[in-house]
Amino acid sequence: ALVTKGANIIIDFNVMPEAGAAIAADLDKEGIPMLSVDCLFDGAYFFGVNNLEAGRILGEAAVPFVDDKFGGEIEYIVNLYDDASGPEVKKRNDGVVEALQENYGVAEENVVWLDSKADDVKTQTMTRDWLNSHPDATKILFVGQNDDRGFAINAAVEGENRKEHSLIVSHN
Repeated sequence: ALVTKGANIIIDFNVMPEAGAAIAADLDKEGIPMLSVDCLFDGAYFFGVNNLEAGRILGEAAVPFVDDKFGGEIEYIVNLYDDASGPEVKKRNDGVVEALQENYGVAEENVVWLDSKADDVKTQTMTRDWLNSHPDATKILFVGQNDDRGFAINAAVEGENRKEHSLIVSHN
């Protein structure tokens, strides 16, 4: 629709690699530049961050808090992410996990991935359910793909009176 209306440039916030790459290729054929936000596609200008590096930075920033609150140990890394946002945005969580694994060596079976479907209520429910199914866990680091997930995680942690057992990091 924007092409037929004579757009001179298109700013696209598509986080799905296949769709974004196809749009960029189509626009390139039309001679219309595309500015891609958050994901790098061939044929498009890029504005955003390196999601994996951003995650690693967040993971490293969490280290002093883990050391202070949990004595340098993590039992679980629980990731709440939105699969619909695609693999590029999921790299935010991947980077946190990588950085924490390098520092603490959390067992792979204790790195949990929960697809919250971009829904704050679902995120809060999943977090609450996970906490209730792990009543003995006392050193939990939650990773929210974005601040909406982080706020929902926090609401569940507070609601279940598990603040002393939890740290939460999130992006944005």
